[in-house]
Order: sequence, then structure tokens, then C-alpha cells
Amino acid sequence: MRLCSRGCISLTLVLFVGAFGLKAQSTSSANAIQPQSLAATPAADSRVVFLPVLVVDESGRAVTSLTRENLSVAEDGRPQVIRSFTHDDPPYSIGILLDLSGSMARRLPLERAAVLQFLRFSNPQDEFFLMGFSDHPELLVNFTSSRETIAAGFDHLHVGFQTALYDAISSGLNKMKDARYPRRALLLISDGGDNASHLSDSEIHHALRQSSVQVETVGIFDFRAVTLGERDGPDNLSRISSNSGGRLLPVEEPAQAGPAGAALSAALRLSYLLSYTSDNPTAAGEWRKVKVKLSPPKGMSHLTVHARAGYYAPSR
Repeated sequence: MRLCSRGCISLTLVLFVGAFGLKAQSTSSANAIQPQSLAATPAADSRVVFLPVLVVDESGRAVTSLTRENLSVAEDGRPQVIRSFTHDDPPYSIGILLDLSGSMARRLPLERAAVLQFLRFSNPQDEFFLMGFSDHPELLVNFTSSRETIAAGFDHLHVGFQTALYDAISSGLNKMKDARYPRRALLLISDGGDNASHLSDSEIHHALRQSSVQVETVGIFDFRAVTLGERDGPDNLSRISSNSGGRLLPVEEPAQAGPAGAALSAALRLSYLLSYTSDNPTAAGEWRKVKVKLSPPKGMSHLTVHARAGYYAPSR
């Protein structure tokens, strides 16, 4: 996954806002993961697969003028017929995960700036929960549509020492069982280190592949960091985001934090939603690789597609 270059975050935000006309809107530990399939629920046709897709240009700007004919989908190498193509800004259920470990203590103002701008540019119907994590995850604010309630959660933060990043993602995925909306995402703000989780790197990536939850990430990095976990942070967060179909925006300077949160919020609203009926007869539980291919309109090139890499076959 290519990181957004220096200065790209602010440019991305300006063009997102211009393209969409967005207006400003005036306690648990890690639990067992409850994965949710990318495919439809069994009450519907379990062969129907829903796939959020974000397309950006080489400057990170969202491309909003595509049609069904510009995109194609293959599952395990077999072309699939796109049955629906929408771009209608539906509401999301969003979990906000704040890194409160010792390495992030002096960066809390940047985390707050990113969250406030994320909320500002979100869909008015979105709902949110707020979770902090250091040695373990802790639910700070339950699901609510009140931006003020989420913002007030910053008044009760307690900084810890170690970082249970993977356990926090697990708890965030598990919390989504209480979500109101089928479109779901996590906003993760961290430096990417982990030194306290019960779950391993491979276990959390397996959980992300099982889940339909996108992970949108603001990476607040110190590239002079001395610990191995912090040095590996950018690569770690990049893999977490890309495995879920999300994006990572790195923050290297304080002024980039707010625009990064706003840009990721707008990106959710500017994503396309594709669906297709899988022709794959394999049994439930098998991994199916999904590839979204782009045929760009004339005069447009160097576009990048952000989408999940696949899903596990649901029960029939």
C-alpha cells in the first residue's frame, strides 16, 4: 500500500470537500472475535457479495465520475457480473480506536484533532463508539450519533504504558455486533506498535479477512523512534488497512492530523458499493480471492483501487 506523500493529505481534503459539497456538522477488555462476512446475511441470498470500492488518482484524490462499465470484478480468477453499482453516501457504524500507550502520550492533541475533523465531515446519520487502548482496550463511549458525546470522551482519557493494538482491533470488530448499519468501519489512530496483545499478528490479520469492517487509519509516526515496534509501525498499519480495504494516512507534522481525519471521513462517503452474485460452488469457510479491475475513462490514468482482497464463503 502506497503511503500518501507529504502535503497530499491537505490536497486530498480540499478536493474531497469540493467534490462532495460536505458541510460541517455543528469498560471492556479484549473479547472473542465475532467475524462478519463480506457476503450478505443468510436471510438474503448468501451468494450475493457486497464490495465497497474507493478509487483515487495519483495525488490521493477520490475519483467520483466512474460508471459500472469502468469496473470489473473477478473471484478466484473468474469474471463476475456486477448486479448493482451505487454511490449514494449511506450511513456507517464507526468505531474510533485511540492509542493511549506511553509512546502516544504527547500526541494526544493530534489524536483529538484527527477525530474532531473526522466527525465534522461524517454523514449526519452515522453512529460511533469510542474505545481507548494501552495495556488493554477500554470502551469509553458506547454507540451514539452525538458528536458532542464522542468529543466529551476525550475529557476522561488515561494514558497507560504498553500497547495492545491487536486486542483493540479485535474488541472493535466484536463491538460491531451491536451496530445499526450494514456499512461498518474502524477509525484507528496509532503509531502501529504492539507489545501487549494476547492476539498475534497472524491472528488479527485472519480476523480482518473474516470481517466486513474497513479499517481507516491515521498513523502518527516518529521516524526517529528507537523501539522496534515503533519502527515497524508504518508497515504494520499499512497491512492492517489494506487487508480490510481501508487506507492509511501518515501524520509526520502536527498540522496534518486534522486534515487526515477529515480526508478519511470523506473517503468513506465517496466510496462506490458494488455487488455481484458469486458463481463459486465451494463449501462454506473457504477463502475466495476478489480482484477489482479498473478500465479508466479516456484521459484518466494512474488510478488506484482500494478494495478488500477477498472474503470467506458464508453458509448457504
